[in-house]
Amino acid sequence: MKRIVTLLLFLIPFTTMGLKAQAVKVKVLSGQMSAAAKENIEQEASSLLTSFNESILEDGKKLKDKLKVSFPEKNPVNKALVKSIMDLWEQSPINCSVDEVEGNVLTLFGNRGFQMRDIPVNVLDADMNNSFQDMVMSFDNDGHLTEVNMQLEKHNYNNVIVNGVKEEDLVRRQMILDFIEVFRTAYNRKDLGYLKQVYSDDALIITGTVLRKKDRNKDENLMLQGLGGQTYQLVVQNKKEYIAKLQKIFSKNNYINIKFEEVSVIQHPIHERIYGVTLKQYWNTSTYSDVGWLFLMVNFEDPMNPSIEVRTWQPNEYEGREITRDEVFNLDYFTIK
Repeated sequence: MKRIVTLLLFLIPFTTMGLKAQAVKVKVLSGQMSAAAKENIEQEASSLLTSFNESILEDGKKLKDKLKVSFPEKNPVNKALVKSIMDLWEQSPINCSVDEVEGNVLTLFGNRGFQMRDIPVNVLDADMNNSFQDMVMSFDNDGHLTEVNMQLEKHNYNNVIVNGVKEEDLVRRQMILDFIEVFRTAYNRKDLGYLKQVYSDDALIITGTVLRKKDRNKDENLMLQGLGGQTYQLVVQNKKEYIAKLQKIFSKNNYINIKFEEVSVIQHPIHERIYGVTLKQYWNTSTYSDVGWLFLMVNFEDPMNPSIEVRTWQPNEYEGREITRDEVFNLDYFTIK
């Protein structure tokens, strides 16, 4: 992928008063699609990235409430898609400081359209270590944009898409990775509607936080003593309780930055449409940060609408040491009826 970075924009994105916003040109190098689909992908991706830049650089200011999403006039505009993009951008302005993006387009298994990955963007409200991220854009079979998400690191993606598995399993693995990227981005854009939909009504949810000293005498929930004298409280919740807690977290924080690493996907040995997803979660907000292991049991009974049956969190460190993968919740811990 070609990345031509203008140094002035890279270092000082908001001090370009009087300069024209940088247009971004996207070029598809290869992919199994029609010429019309290729043209649509290039035009719509270019238009969106340029829209990001125009909305930030107009009048030389950050304009958090004025993202102007524009697409070529001949192409249909999906209102739900535009809203999801605006919700993401409202939590943190995004720009693209390269003027040309060249890359291959991935054909999604199961005739589900296309993806363009590794699109470099700057998430301007994220902390310095996490501001430079990659975006993934999904398109339908005609090349029209359908989804925009922040993507997993390339090595995490490639580790899950493995050779030697049945085609149906390969399709689901790719769908799971798409699902994880959507899931992560839903937290970034504080999309409670999506999260309410994706968690099963009967979901089992185990969450954890670091306890303040004055709260450490409470014994109604499981306590774990970690490094530096930190005490973690693990709480079993149902969906309604978890969503209510999320709503409070979203209201207290301007930007939520979640990063997933060390992703692994395991198919249940008996229930073929049940998958266990284990990943290390880096959670950063303006009021709280932690690192822990997240386990998701995902049900693909309805392949287009997967649901989370179990979500567990464990601290990365326990009793003065980092816990191992063998100590993280997995499919073996739960009985499926």
